[in-house]
Amino acid sequence: MTKIENLLLSGKTIFNLQDLAVIWNIVEHGKLVELVKYYLRQKRILSIKKGLYSIKENYSDLELAQKLVPNSYISYYTALSFYGVNFQFYSEIHCCSTKSRTIIVGDKKFVYHKIPDDIFYNGLGLVQDNNFTISSLERAVCDSLLINKYIGFDHLDNIDENKLTEMCLIYNNKRLEKSIKKLIKNQIKKYDR
Repeated sequence: MTKIENLLLSGKTIFNLQDLAVIWNIVEHGKLVELVKYYLRQKRILSIKKGLYSIKENYSDLELAQKLVPNSYISYYTALSFYGVNFQFYSEIHCCSTKSRTIIVGDKKFVYHKIPDDIFYNGLGLVQDNNFTISSLERAVCDSLLINKYIGFDHLDNIDENKLTEMCLIYNNKRLEKSIKKLIKNQIKKYDR
């Protein structure tokens, strides 16, 4: 099996040097770098950004978001769209992280919103989906209200009210708790009728 076939079989669309070393079983760093340079010259792999590679042009933006800032997860507008809660299209990929930053790769913008460490490192409501981590629907709603207290939601009939109430507690934020209670009363309860 060729090295490119190994990449295809891995199920990933974005690779850093550490990924390539593991998939190709190469321990020597110099040999790995030379092999990557060779495949780049042969156009068998593409350089997405310094230190990040793909075997095809149509890679996963969500996977790239996690590779750009490994200490992050997909949330806010991107997760809300992922779950069909908001119909507004946002071309940026929004994530939560321990630091705020914006990274542009090609024509795509990746926006990382800072949330407090104690919330970020609480794994409740984080879902591993293939090669990236995304907030559950309930955590995405809480993250979104924490980041932007004026955000609106288009379609909340799939949300679990009990999970949302439980999720809200990890934020230890009275304003957020009040917003969630209001959201349940005004938007979620009306779907139950």
